[in-house]
Amino acid sequence: MHRFFIENEDQILDQEIVVQHVETLKHMVRVLRITVGESCELIGEKKTYIGKVKVIEPENVVFEIQETRQHENESPIDITLFQGIPKGQKMELIIQKNVELGCE
Repeated sequence: MHRFFIENEDQILDQEIVVQHVETLKHMVRVLRITVGESCELIGEKKTYIGKVKVIEPENVVFEIQETRQHENESPIDITLFQGIPKGQKMELIIQKNVELGCE
């Protein structure tokens, strides 16, 4: 199943999602060659939508929403990180990697 991110140009209606972002449309239609009836996963800011392609047009692709899920990305475990002060430029790398892992 293909996975796409919902952009600002896209519209989320009651039972449909209308994808209008130019780059996403190009990737869907020209690169992946999706067809009507194909299932895809559309990821929004707070929810993940699973739907089937309903209409393919030059300006947009319409998905019929079949299922909606809340994001479950965050770990329920709270971790406290204690870091000693290293020599040289290593601290910047340590901070970078910890931010990438989700430390605040």
